[in-house]
Amino acid sequence: MRRPVSHFHPVAGFESPAIGANGLRGARPLTATTGAERHAAVRELMRRAGVSGFLAVSTPDDMQGGDYLTGATGDWMGAMVYLPLEGEPFAFAPPDVATLLPAVVMHAMESAGMKFWVQDWTFGFDGVPEFCARLRDRINGPTIIGSANLSGSSLEAYLQTELPNLQFKPLDKEYARLRSIQGAEALNHVRSAAAASEAAAELLTKTVRPGVAEAEVTGSIRCNIGRYGIVIGDVGLGPYDGYGAPIAPGGFRTISNVGVSFDSRWRERGLMTRTLKRGQLVTSTVQCWSGGMEGRIHATLAIGGLSAGRQRAADRLEDTYHRACEIIKPGMTLSRINGAIASWLGASEPDAGLPYFRVLNPQIDHLRDDFELHEGMHVQLNPRLTAEGGMMSIGGGLLVTVGGCEELNIIPCKVQSV
Repeated sequence: MRRPVSHFHPVAGFESPAIGANGLRGARPLTATTGAERHAAVRELMRRAGVSGFLAVSTPDDMQGGDYLTGATGDWMGAMVYLPLEGEPFAFAPPDVATLLPAVVMHAMESAGMKFWVQDWTFGFDGVPEFCARLRDRINGPTIIGSANLSGSSLEAYLQTELPNLQFKPLDKEYARLRSIQGAEALNHVRSAAAASEAAAELLTKTVRPGVAEAEVTGSIRCNIGRYGIVIGDVGLGPYDGYGAPIAPGGFRTISNVGVSFDSRWRERGLMTRTLKRGQLVTSTVQCWSGGMEGRIHATLAIGGLSAGRQRAADRLEDTYHRACEIIKPGMTLSRINGAIASWLGASEPDAGLPYFRVLNPQIDHLRDDFELHEGMHVQLNPRLTAEGGMMSIGGGLLVTVGGCEELNIIPCKVQSV
């Protein structure tokens, strides 16, 4: 007989003061002070590059491309932001599937006291020509402006056709590096988000038990972590498992994802009441946001313990995690670290689909290969192995420091037996 599902049941005695230890609530946005600092940093980049403006575009590979300049945190794919060397910036955002219309979301956020760093916005399906016209008004004769996420796109071709006096100088890598090095205020939010994800890992160890419904576990995380003002994104999207995939041979189980999209939410509706069983591996991903900064964990729990074969795999995973921490430092590149992790795991090559190691804030999918680490970057380490038909995935966030790295998560960096 199934246990009744309780989505909003607080765990008795559970407290996580670390989430609010820095005095921040998760919903509080980055302030205008940070916005001014970021605009100044990008303008300094323009001066060094010899350009008179900068155009940032949000794309599927980098959905937060414009957020760095606007203060928005909605992953508005297709948004464009133009920051001139002198004068006020302006932006465009198309209707979005998730937010329906960014203008409505912006109004609601500003009503709640959140202020964007760009006040001049254009919205709508036909906003690109208007944005182009606004850009034309700013150009006097032949002009070179910097760009990010624009090269080779249809948008670039359109702008060059409409604005023949305009030339673009790609500054993708320079802009990515600038965005990846977090300021003091953003780092406070990174720590809040990391503390929330650590608390989620603790909740997993308390709630994952035989006979417990998946929805009860995910609901517990949303209830107990969300009360700190933390925004909870995905809960339980397992690597390679998709949304609500059936149990694989060997008893691998992924806690169901909650509402990533309308389709997955409806599919999950019939699967969330599945109950956990002894002998299963439960792998879970939890994403938490504070002030637009993400904290993410990958955790694996073995219900009833591990077999000898899976224990050997778990030992290799944990050894790989700690060895990787020793080489994460300024000057190392993503490809060198991913290659080392792959060799320690016994993989033939680094995982191209979902890297073992990447920059977490911001999430830029094409940031791989020779991208170099610098102090102040927030990164994620996530080694994975399959053993006896079950996937084991561990890891969390780290900050790159002067001589190495600082681990932000502890609990999810070891396979837990419950």
